[in-house]
Amino acid sequence: MQSRASTKRPAEPAIKQERAKKTREALVRAGAKVFAEKGFDGAQTPDIAAAAGVSTGALYRYFKDKRALFIEVVEKHLATATAAIHAKLGALALEGTDRRAQLGIVIDILFTEVRRDVALSRVYLAMSLTDAAVGELRARFEAEERTLLAKLIEAAVPRSVIPDPKAAALVIQVAAVEVATDCAGLRLSRGRRVTDKAVKEALHLMLCRFLFPEERAGGVGHESRC
Repeated sequence: MQSRASTKRPAEPAIKQERAKKTREALVRAGAKVFAEKGFDGAQTPDIAAAAGVSTGALYRYFKDKRALFIEVVEKHLATATAAIHAKLGALALEGTDRRAQLGIVIDILFTEVRRDVALSRVYLAMSLTDAAVGELRARFEAEERTLLAKLIEAAVPRSVIPDPKAAALVIQVAAVEVATDCAGLRLSRGRRVTDKAVKEALHLMLCRFLFPEERAGGVGHESRC
């Protein structure tokens, strides 16, 4: 009997830890939903707790305040985006017989990821301009992506064409992300909107001429837009 009791006791902390983990995850999911719907200022902790199916008091057992929860929501949001981008880019190196086609795929990946959870991204981007911690998360995320981009450029383009891959990565990142952000509706825009297809083709042509100036081809489609 004693041996049975001794084998059961260690399981209780594990069960509690698992429940705590699930509760925290539920709060983060609920927070993402409520922040996206109501914005940071409009979101209230009772609303988030209710969406997670827990009491407001339970929320404060896991998070100091609404801001602490928002920061964890943003961390998860960015981590998910980073993992998705790296997984999709993992098979690409902008090397091989058709670098232009691969560049087109990279542009498609960027546009897809920028459109992921647009409502939450809008709140996150606004907060990154006013909250130091959120701004630091954004800077760290963008630095990681810029490092990956610089490695892709360095592997694909000779130094005679791009002497400084890091500088090129910064220019390309800012230009491409701003374009994708505009197309996703994350920036105020006036006048007639341009289609995503036309914007992608223009971006692809510009980047091809910058990265692969020795290659010229006609036609349409990612494989021959340069």
